[in-house]
Amino acid sequence: MEQSDLLQLKREVLDQGPEAALPCNLSDNWLGMLARDIEMLQEETNSDHSYLSAPLTIIVQLSLGKSGQSEGSISVEELIEYLQYLQIEIVLEIARRNSDINIVPATMETIFTNRGAMRTFTSGQ
Repeated sequence: MEQSDLLQLKREVLDQGPEAALPCNLSDNWLGMLARDIEMLQEETNSDHSYLSAPLTIIVQLSLGKSGQSEGSISVEELIEYLQYLQIEIVLEIARRNSDINIVPATMETIFTNRGAMRTFTSGQ
């Protein structure tokens, strides 16, 4: 299966600043690619960790933007937690775009927090 093109990710997302990496600001193409990459990482039969590259790049971009620093470190435990949060936010964003469900997208302040799926839905408008 084709892997995510990191040069294209850099041009289309990373070069635009940290906020461009939020799921609500990603193109449908990048949402789909990142969802696929994270899913590939979760398959027990897949020992190819090259699918980690694009999600990890997005996590680093968002983490640095969230902290307001140009450098930082992420522990393995945080990385696993952030991958889970990113996957949830990607699924919520895909649902938001493809349904009539009102879902509040993650912001730089709320990304990688346990904002809970119940709190992401707005009352019927």
